[in-house]
Amino acid sequence: MFKGLVDGDGYIGINKTKNNYIRINMVINLHISEEKKLRDIQKKLKIGRINVYTKHNVAQYIISRTDLQEILIPLILYHNLFFLTKTRSTQFNKKMFILENANHIKKKFHIEKAEKNKKIPPFINLPTNLENYKLKVTSEFLKNWLIGFTIAEGSFYIKNNGDAKFSLKQREETILFD
Repeated sequence: MFKGLVDGDGYIGINKTKNNYIRINMVINLHISEEKKLRDIQKKLKIGRINVYTKHNVAQYIISRTDLQEILIPLILYHNLFFLTKTRSTQFNKKMFILENANHIKKKFHIEKAEKNKKIPPFINLPTNLENYKLKVTSEFLKNWLIGFTIAEGSFYIKNNGDAKFSLKQREETILFD
């Protein structure tokens, strides 16, 4: 469920500090009314911090680089979990590349150079067609992922003609939706 939530409303931040070093974190942004969900996740994982921005109606769950390295990534790898959207998968691959090459990649320009030279290999390859999805993604994983993704991206609405609708959408993920 957590992976689906991150795929929908989260991101893996790879930014530079004032001294041009690399800062890595994972962030989930939800409407302030969903703060309890974030606190429940934080309580289960026992990592990260929550910031609430009442002015913008946002609750933000932030997991630091240290917690990612020492707790979350080992859990993800142990349970053979992965992100299903291209954007989040690309961010995860980049983060893993930085962490695996920490002796050589310390500053932001090092990773920018690696990106420019296309030297960031996929840590986990996403399935490229429907058959590969069926082989790689268990129904249990997909079911739980879909719950998190629906929390993030799902919308209920009523059209002008009175029809009630539910919508779930994501750009450029046609194979995943198939």
